[in-house]
Amino acid sequence: MNYKLLIQISLFVCFVLIIYITLQHYRSGPPDLVIKSYETSKTPKDIENKKSKTLKKNENILQNISYKNFDKEGNTYIIRASEGMIVNNNPNIINMNKVNAQIILRNYKPILITSNSAIFDKSSFETRFSNSIQLNYLDHQINSEKLILLLDENLLKISEQVIYKNSTSRLAADAIIVDLITKDSKIFSKNNSKKIEILTRN
Repeated sequence: MNYKLLIQISLFVCFVLIIYITLQHYRSGPPDLVIKSYETSKTPKDIENKKSKTLKKNENILQNISYKNFDKEGNTYIIRASEGMIVNNNPNIINMNKVNAQIILRNYKPILITSNSAIFDKSSFETRFSNSIQLNYLDHQINSEKLILLLDENLLKISEQVIYKNSTSRLAADAIIVDLITKDSKIFSKNNSKKIEILTRN
C-alpha cells in the first residue's frame, strides 16, 4: 500500500469521526444549565413574626389619652398626652409624649404642667415629667428638665436646670420641692436653701 492511499484513508477516517462527534453533540442537546437557588434571608415565618411584632407594637400605642384622679379632700389631678405607649407589657406604666397636666387643689387656682415626655403610673398616678418642663401657677413659672409628682406623698420634686420666675424676680436653682398639703415650697441652690410662698389662696 502506497503512502498516498494511506494518507487518504486517514483523512477519510478523521472526517467521519468529526461528523460522528458533531452529530452526537447535537443529538444530546445543549448542556444542562446549572440553576442555583438562593434562600432569601427572610423566610415566610420570619416575615410573619415581623408583622406580628409590628401589630403588637401598634396595639401598645395609645392616642390622645387622659386620666383623672380625685381624692377625698376634693383635689383633682388630670393628665393628658397626645400619645402614650405601654411599657414592657405592663398596662399600668405608660410612656407619654406631648404632655399637659393640671393639679387642681381645693380653694386654689390650678397648677399647670407641660412637658415633652413623661412616665405615668396608672395605679399610683405617680408621674415623672421630663424634657422642656414648664410649671405655671398664677404669676409663678418654673422651668426644668425633671419633675416628679408623688400624689401619695403630696409632693412636687423639681430638678435639673431649674429656673424660677415671678413678676418681680428670677433665679436659678438646683431643686424645688413643693408640699401640696402645707403649700410650703423650698428652693435649693448649692449649699443654700430658701423657703418661699408659691401657692396662695384665691
